[in-house]
Amino acid sequence: MRGVQPAHDDPERERAAALTARARVLAERIGYVHDQGVVGATAMLIVAMLYVGVLWRVTDHRHLLLWLAALIAACGARLGIALYWRRDAAAHGTAFWSRAAVLVNLLAGAVWGYAAVALFPLEHPDAYIVAAFVLVGMPAAALTSLSAWAPAYAAYALAAIVPFVVWMFSLRAPQFVIVALAGLTFCAYLLRQAHLASAMIRRNLTQRIELEQMSAGLARARDAAQAASRAKSAFLANLSHELRTPLNAVVGLSDLLVEQTGEPRGRELALTMRQSTLSLLGVVDQVLDLGRIETGAIELRPRNFDARALLRDVHAMFRPEAQRRGLTLRSDVDGAVPPLVTGDADRIRQVLVNLIDNALKFTAAGSVAVTVNVAARGDRRHRLRFEVADTGAGVDASARSRIIAALAQPGAATASARGHAGLGLSICAALVRLMDGEIGYRSEAGRGAAFWFTCAVGLAPTTLREITVAPTTTRPHAAPRVLVVEDHAINLMLTRTMLEAFGCTVIGAAGGAEALKRMQHEPFDLVFMDVSMPGMDGIETTRVWRAHEQSGEQRLPIVALTANAMAGDRQACLAAGMDDYLAKPVTIDALRRMVARHVPGVSA
Repeated sequence: MRGVQPAHDDPERERAAALTARARVLAERIGYVHDQGVVGATAMLIVAMLYVGVLWRVTDHRHLLLWLAALIAACGARLGIALYWRRDAAAHGTAFWSRAAVLVNLLAGAVWGYAAVALFPLEHPDAYIVAAFVLVGMPAAALTSLSAWAPAYAAYALAAIVPFVVWMFSLRAPQFVIVALAGLTFCAYLLRQAHLASAMIRRNLTQRIELEQMSAGLARARDAAQAASRAKSAFLANLSHELRTPLNAVVGLSDLLVEQTGEPRGRELALTMRQSTLSLLGVVDQVLDLGRIETGAIELRPRNFDARALLRDVHAMFRPEAQRRGLTLRSDVDGAVPPLVTGDADRIRQVLVNLIDNALKFTAAGSVAVTVNVAARGDRRHRLRFEVADTGAGVDASARSRIIAALAQPGAATASARGHAGLGLSICAALVRLMDGEIGYRSEAGRGAAFWFTCAVGLAPTTLREITVAPTTTRPHAAPRVLVVEDHAINLMLTRTMLEAFGCTVIGAAGGAEALKRMQHEPFDLVFMDVSMPGMDGIETTRVWRAHEQSGEQRLPIVALTANAMAGDRQACLAAGMDDYLAKPVTIDALRRMVARHVPGVSA
């Protein structure tokens, strides 16, 4: 069955990898022997010439020259094999090269073994010591070039030493028997050293190859993880777009119902629907944020902001909810907080909104207090401390472990009630860490809870203020003419209705090509441009229009109105030439503020 097949794949893969590693180790050991063949053959030829020089005056010249010719032939064979291996090692398998290594070294050893028996100057003591030194030194010196492949060295050493040992034993004299025993001992020692050296080389090569395989495996795992991350990001982007498109219609229609319904009960129902939809959107955003955090796709966007203005905005956002619950909402900024700092105000707002929302939910009576002060000072950076304290029931003892888990790792805990340590708190913890800060809480049963976080902010010159200047237009109209480029019929109708609700004249276009035609032949004060459209999308449409404006056209403000709300979408829109960005779902107030920002004479 396919379902159980993968359980057997890994052991098979490991065995295959182990076999491959052993084969590579063997091939490299044999290759090292052949690689040293040129140096080894050259050294052996030089030593042979010296040996001939020592024996020239005490040995028959014809016999000596025949031996030298045989040795030159052995050197040539070893040299030829070495050069053949260097030129085309892949021409044959490991078995061929291993046999070749054994045979050429057996031949070379046999030539030296013959010299030890037939050419040894036994009756000339003055040449005896030099000859013995040469015959002993050759097998010892060969350790460096042949020990990587022990069989090759064993063939060389045994062929070179055993004939001499047998000859010494055959002479039967006690001194020669002692020499024979010494030769055997020396041969055994050399073979032992060759075995140890070969094992060490094999071990080192195995470790190196295993490290290479591990590195390659890690690289494959990294590539797979990156591919999975890209696939997850693409999935989240598609999910965000697909969810935001219908939610835009629900939020917009409920917003219109709230604006246009005068009957109290109907207005209450519309407000409930709107609030529920916004809550659903908040859950969607939290899930998407968690996905972006896990894939490392969230980036901070630092800018200059006023902490007091930020807190005033958040306070105004929650004041109606606090009043509805009969709670007092207080906010206070310490005088030591600089008037202008640099940081990601949107992310700070997101954390504050989550903590205040939780505090209001779990406080039955009393108050919620939000405070901001300076936790640490620096020459270029301060550390601000935000705290949200409530007079609720506090954190239940059974919920503390879940809250700690949520603060420690995104997505680690999901719970409800004031054990509430779900996605929101997990995301807050991740965002705070991203801003080089810390997050924590304190609580006593029956005496409320206080959640706090710190974040690092830069110090901005107090003379600088971020001022948004609305672009001018040479075509003022009594009612702003707005082009809405949207391929989704319901969203086009909805956006048209909301814009018309505060006095805009709206023209619709179902795609990029139609939008370009209208922009060429009709005057507009503002364009709301969807991004994901069949055919020519919003990015391409904007680029084409900006290129057209280079011929002298007055710049027309273009605002992205899109369900693409992932990291990088805003930058992509602005890079294409758009002037602003608005993520779906949108409200009437958001559209009114955007029109007021870009069209003179329209108030927010």
